[in-house]
Amino acid sequence: MLRTLQAEERAATDAERATLARWGSWGATGVAEIFDESRPEYEADRAELHELLDETEYAAARRTVINAHYTDPAIASEVWGALTALGFQGGRVLEPGSGAGTFIGLAPEGAQMTGVELDPVTAAISQALYPDATIRTESFADTRMPGGVFDAAVGNVPFSRNTLHDARHNAGGTRCTTTSSSSLWR
Repeated sequence: MLRTLQAEERAATDAERATLARWGSWGATGVAEIFDESRPEYEADRAELHELLDETEYAAARRTVINAHYTDPAIASEVWGALTALGFQGGRVLEPGSGAGTFIGLAPEGAQMTGVELDPVTAAISQALYPDATIRTESFADTRMPGGVFDAAVGNVPFSRNTLHDARHNAGGTRCTTTSSSSLWR
């Protein structure tokens, strides 16, 4: 369906958006196993993916299986609720690991969303779902934007030992993210 939208250079219909919204990520249970070359039972699935994806897309999909996971809409709603309780009333919001756009889709009125998504297929799905959002297809580690651009940042942080630091930030901005209790203490 995504390929059809891209080939026809058109927006998704409501029915197509409903289908695209079901995308759970390459890290979803049952999907990640397809990329395991030692699993012969997935050989046909791998071959089909090679037909559907170009080399760059396939490599990106394979690379993201370890940290691309679906965020439950109930959790995203709670994060937005907390941000609103902290005084957020609208403005420019960054979602640095936006996936297919759960946080973008649940954003309150007045939020101008920018998502950053490493995987090109997932980024394209997000853009099809949320055409009013800005979706950047790149690693957040490589994202460069002027300081003070965003009023808030939301998201479900990746569960990884990789650390990023950016000394430039909007001193008046707010960050509201969710994480597991085990990653809080690292």
